[in-house]
Amino acid sequence: MTKHITWVIGAVLALVACGKAEDRTSAAPKKEPVSPEPAKKSGLELFTGKVPAPPPPVDKIKPGMPGEQARALAPEVFAADYGYKLPGYNGVEIKVIFQDKSERVQETKIDLAEPLETVKAELTKRWGEPRARSNSNGAAVYYWDHPASGVRAMLEARTTNSVIHFGEVMSVEQLLGTTRGRLGFETTPILGANKETVMKVYGAREPSARTDDPESLFFSLPPLDTSEYGGSIDVRFKNDIATGYTLNTSFSWEPATKAKLLAGLEKLFGAATPDLTYLDFPGPPKVKVDHDGTDQLVVWVADYKK
Repeated sequence: MTKHITWVIGAVLALVACGKAEDRTSAAPKKEPVSPEPAKKSGLELFTGKVPAPPPPVDKIKPGMPGEQARALAPEVFAADYGYKLPGYNGVEIKVIFQDKSERVQETKIDLAEPLETVKAELTKRWGEPRARSNSNGAAVYYWDHPASGVRAMLEARTTNSVIHFGEVMSVEQLLGTTRGRLGFETTPILGANKETVMKVYGAREPSARTDDPESLFFSLPPLDTSEYGGSIDVRFKNDIATGYTLNTSFSWEPATKAKLLAGLEKLFGAATPDLTYLDFPGPPKVKVDHDGTDQLVVWVADYKK
């Protein structure tokens, strides 16, 4: 009898203990399910316009812009040490490249996760057919140019992904202009200006004196939309006054552009006297052109010699 009572008491105690354990279990707070991270967007969704242009947050940054101004427009981009990884987008990394000496913007580079041909196909839907070329290694490179806004987008491949470089570009019409006696890129006439004025007015082009020729200033020009190569200006000074300059401009993709350039120069400087290698335009000012090259013109304006 005693054993039976002991067994019953033990069973009751066990049931009570189980009940308390169940109470503790049921009273424990339930963990909320963890929501999965939202899927990241493709970087191709950044490009919504009908013409090539860098997307936010670097859409207002332009080549030639002072570094201080660029940093103020997109501080988060410049806070990143090795490229800004755009939140919410898959594999998008943005980097703004500065010119070495002046700390002015040279280009904006955007890495994308997608391979070259995928990006090319999608951008073609938005921007139209690109100009297809090959780089020095024979790999495909694609160019979209929009001279009206001064923007060139160059697409090239990386090992498994691709990158777009946003730089500058100009048309033949923008280079030449329509004002007799000077070229279209001259926002302020070069001839007759002193060195300080040229340095200030064309500062975005990073003018610099040549080591072997301190009486000159050299600066670059954007490439024409018929070439991958930029142009250049070499200004001659005598007694601190610009007396002439030399223009180099490339038309390497379209030889027909050569005829367009020469016709435009005639409108600005008068009918040319032909020669085997050179053309002489009467001006004013007098202009001589080396037109013998197959991919560029050299244009000497006024008193360009030392």
